[in-house]
Amino acid sequence: MSTLSASIVITNWNGKELLQKILPTIIKAVNSDKDHKYEIMVVDDCSTDGSIDFLERRFPQVRVEKTPENIGFQKACNYGVIKSKYEIIMLLNNDIKMDQNTLAPLIEHFKDKTVFAVSGKVYDWDKK
Repeated sequence: MSTLSASIVITNWNGKELLQKILPTIIKAVNSDKDHKYEIMVVDDCSTDGSIDFLERRFPQVRVEKTPENIGFQKACNYGVIKSKYEIIMLLNNDIKMDQNTLAPLIEHFKDKTVFAVSGKVYDWDKK
């Protein structure tokens, strides 16, 4: 089985409370997929709510990249893509919880070199 690698890029602006809820689910999903490699990166768009300090204290395994100035959502996504370690990029908003079995079925599609993009199903996170 060939190992694929992906950068999970999460954009954030004053979303410390959201990150506290979602990052454990993303870390669990990454740890559940033993067949592939991932980096988790939060691109902080100049938050003023202490997001960076919180991330560095609570989630040291998450890479934090701070934009040089508040550049907005789209440019923050692009900033994260440029800073990513891996060629496969998974962009997430900072309010997306992840099921622990989400990653492997998505990344497997990239074994086919003609695949450009894949998407998971988004469910309401407050409901089962």
